Amino acid sequence: MKHGNTKANLGLMIVLGIILFIWLQSLQQGSISHRESQWVLKMVQRLLSGHWLGIWLTDGRIRRLAHLAEYSSLGFFASLYSWRQWRKNFSMGILTLGIAIASMDEVIQYFAGGRTATWKDVCLDGVGVVAGIVMWRMGKCVFGRRPSVGGRWS
Repeated sequence: MKHGNTKANLGLMIVLGIILFIWLQSLQQGSISHRESQWVLKMVQRLLSGHWLGIWLTDGRIRRLAHLAEYSSLGFFASLYSWRQWRKNFSMGILTLGIAIASMDEVIQYFAGGRTATWKDVCLDGVGVVAGIVMWRMGKCVFGRRPSVGGRWS
């Protein structure tokens, strides 16, 4: 097995792990999900005690930030995987995949009990995927260039 394939396979496992994590979070009943959000909110507010961000954060905002974190991770690692595997970045395909995963996420929540499914969350998740793609592209631009033999940056 080639070393590059091992890295690509690891990337695929990370992407699949993120999707699994997202969908497992959606399977939680509303009361459990709310309790987890409250726990995270209290931890973050303790860390930011005395700072205006700690006061600004609410349960709804921490949930939205969680959506952005999950889906930006998906966009970032899916971009990384596509580059490792095919040396191409399929941004539109990754965005389409992200929106499909987000839509399924909302369908799962609808049947989970005590949860609501909203198109706004799908839109927010799409923004998260785009943010992940942009972060990957920025990282590739900044860290992807290496000095050549002559000492010049390629």
